[in-house]
Amino acid sequence: MRRESFWSVRGPGSPLSFYFAPLGREDGRTLERQMKGRRSDRSVVLGTAVRCRHGAPVVVICAPVKDGVPFPTTFWLTCPHLVHRCAVLESQGAVPELRSVLEENETAWRAYNALHGKIRLALLAPRPAAILRTRRRSLWDALRRGGVGGMEY
Repeated sequence: MRRESFWSVRGPGSPLSFYFAPLGREDGRTLERQMKGRRSDRSVVLGTAVRCRHGAPVVVICAPVKDGVPFPTTFWLTCPHLVHRCAVLESQGAVPELRSVLEENETAWRAYNALHGKIRLALLAPRPAAILRTRRRSLWDALRRGGVGGMEY
């Protein structure tokens, strides 16, 4: 029986909660096919955050630390169709447009990134979290401050 993980992160306003499930038997092979030609590291994948209607992973959730270094991607889009759609949007200038929107609303962007930092810290198991908080404070702070995609805000 597959066990889902439940995470609750307190942010501004109401708490954020989400579930993710461990990778299933077929998920490893599916991820290999989905990520073909893209640089990926399955060792950081904690589980599946979103599945498509056919049961394949669409978004996986990744560990916030790999080999003692912050891993920048928390939610990794794996669905080839959606990856392609994002690439089309990027090629049409969506990134500069998004940057412009974010610059206009810096307060909201900072709040969003702060919440993302809380999610990253919540994904740490209790013992590693305690070690980072007490013995590797600079790494703890990097995880706390690092926003979406590892961007500092």
